[in-house]
Amino acid sequence: MWARAAFFGALSCGTFMRASGDVFADRTAAFRAGAGARARGLRLLLLSRP
Repeated sequence: MWARAAFFGALSCGTFMRASGDVFADRTAAFRAGAGARARGLRLLLLSRP
């Protein structure tokens, strides 16, 4: 579930960046979006444990 959210987040973010023509920013934003989603997923998993 989180991987899918990260993938689509990176995809939409990458499309926006590509439209502005900056490939490096595109990859950086996609990486940050994926890392952020993974971090949120891990935090939620840890908090949901009894």
